[in-house]
Amino acid sequence: MNFLKNNKLWLTGDQVMYSGSALLLNLYLAKVMTMYHFGIFASLVVAVYLILSIAQSIIIQPAQVHLTKVKNVNGYKYFLLILLACISFIIVAVGLVIYLLPVDYIESYRPYILTYVAYCIAFIAFDFFRKYFLAEDKVKASFAIQSIYTFSLLVGMVLLSYLQVTSLATVLSVLTLVYLPSLVIALFIYAKGIAIADCKVEPSYYAAHLVDGQWLLYTSIIQWLSSNMYVLMSGMLISIEALGVLRLVQSVFGVYNLYLQMIENHLLPKMAKAFAQSSHACYSLFKSEYVRVLLPGLALLLAVFLFAKEVMTMLGGSAYGQYAMVLQGMCVLYAIILFGYGLRFMVRITGMNKIYFLAYGISLLISLLLYKNLFNNFGVMGAIMGLILNQIILQLTWGVALIQKQYTVWRLYI
Repeated sequence: MNFLKNNKLWLTGDQVMYSGSALLLNLYLAKVMTMYHFGIFASLVVAVYLILSIAQSIIIQPAQVHLTKVKNVNGYKYFLLILLACISFIIVAVGLVIYLLPVDYIESYRPYILTYVAYCIAFIAFDFFRKYFLAEDKVKASFAIQSIYTFSLLVGMVLLSYLQVTSLATVLSVLTLVYLPSLVIALFIYAKGIAIADCKVEPSYYAAHLVDGQWLLYTSIIQWLSSNMYVLMSGMLISIEALGVLRLVQSVFGVYNLYLQMIENHLLPKMAKAFAQSSHACYSLFKSEYVRVLLPGLALLLAVFLFAKEVMTMLGGSAYGQYAMVLQGMCVLYAIILFGYGLRFMVRITGMNKIYFLAYGISLLISLLLYKNLFNNFGVMGAIMGLILNQIILQLTWGVALIQKQYTVWRLYI
């Protein structure tokens, strides 16, 4: 039973359930909802991820760095809960303002706003506890709450199927309730051992999260816009159904992201260790190791590319078969991402983190200049072309920055 003591095993299980539950939910809703209502749901989820990015940059990302530095851990944990409560309050306030706005565009969303607010808060709270447990290396706690959520989600979907419920407002209500068991357990684990007398908030906590964390906030917003602008614009300029298709395809590749994460977990520490010896040792290691992980990844992308129509029909039904080219375009995008991992790793290893902000800023600026032409000329495929262009810009920016620092990055590949 020694394998049960292996944190990597629990972490892998946690990540599989995290991506798998998201994919399962999207596949289920794509099957039971009309393309229009699934598109509405998909657009709401895209907005959730913006809110999540902001919350992570203010709360959990600074905590991942400062958690090991604070002396009064209980006071710090109390402070993090205060931040989570403040963000929840802001979500409620903004949701009520949007609900009351006399704007025609939000009429399609007005029936769902109040339940959506509750869903947002539950979603972000769950992510906070899960990421906090991972930051504290409490992998089994993260696995436990993810397991409870996954089981609750399965029960919720069975219930919705049995009652034949397809109303988006009801679905959002059920998805909110699905989070409650895991949140109760998470709060119990989080608060265990905390005494009220220990709940003292130090001024340095505010500086760490609200001052030092501001660049994380700016970067997260720009990164979200760069990654999701084409998806959002597809809903505004083409149709809400097109947005739903893009989100369905993205959720499928969320599972492929597990493979990319495995590559990163395997290669990045080895490259960092080799880089400590010399940059050439790092290049040689990458070349020798990367071929073994590159070929299986490309083979999987090729198989999906060739049978894209069948895959889309299987995922969402016959109505989605006509969007096979979107899936094929996403395969091309991920092939480019896979090839560019050497540059991504070198930026991480060399500590050139500011180049991330610059690269995403450049890609966003070019997206703002080109998105109308791409959509007008290519329809929903314009979104895929834009995402591919963004990835090329990111990799070119990383490559140029590394070359300017005298790193011969072409040796990663030749």
